[in-house]
Amino acid sequence: MLRSSNPAFVKLVERWWGILLPKVSSLLYDNGGPIIMVQIENEFSSYGDNKTYIRHLAKLAQGYLGDEVILYTTDGGSKETLQKGTVGGEDVFSGEFIVHVCFVDLGRH
Repeated sequence: MLRSSNPAFVKLVERWWGILLPKVSSLLYDNGGPIIMVQIENEFSSYGDNKTYIRHLAKLAQGYLGDEVILYTTDGGSKETLQKGTVGGEDVFSGEFIVHVCFVDLGRH
């Protein structure tokens, strides 16, 4: 499985987040920006159950963004997927995957 604690994969994630997250930091709400939360994984529970991997991502994100950043994962709505996809009680919120559809009528000019 690609998204895991596999050292080669984790090294690439660390390299990419080392470029991306410093740019995000200045845009956090606590720094006057529009970003109020940062998602560290998406639907991971559909592919794995690896708390070591999720904890590493959380610590990595906090290292760049600070301890006050609100981190979350998005997983399916069942108890099983929420338990598998997040790190409960450790500063990482979990949320159900819900699809919202919004239609906007821009009119014709």
